Amino acid sequence: DHVDLAGAYHNLGITYERLGFYEKAMNKFLKGLKIRETVYGEQHPLTANSYGAIGSLYERNSEYFDAMKMYRKSLKARTAVYERKHSKISDNFGMLGKIFYENKDLESAKLMWKKSLQIRKASLGANHPGIFYSNSNIELVERWSALCTDHQLKDFKI
Repeated sequence: DHVDLAGAYHNLGITYERLGFYEKAMNKFLKGLKIRETVYGEQHPLTANSYGAIGSLYERNSEYFDAMKMYRKSLKARTAVYERKHSKISDNFGMLGKIFYENKDLESAKLMWKKSLQIRKASLGANHPGIFYSNSNIELVERWSALCTDHQLKDFKI
């Protein structure tokens, strides 16, 4: 399998995902991942992109355990090749935060989003538009946590 084929499979996966053909998308992402792991190994930026795309697809289908697993693999790959303050690493912490949030683990979500924010500020600067996104996630969790301290809202679903 040629490495260019892995990129083609990945791009087809993205296209199928956007069209709503999630099974076909997963099939293409997995084919591309297999080639990337064979050619590049597990700790390469393109392999990390494949892990992230598969994680995103799992997340879209509410398969949070599998999404978390893939996002962590992506994070591990990226921390092996990028500096700790690279924006791609920030993205991974943001994705992990979203998974924790979806599973109502607000403290872990907040922790991940704070890590993401810290890295974004270091890599992109305090005035970058991406900083607003990270700040708004943290504020959302803080507001929700405050609401949940009211006993009437304990069982309220997000």
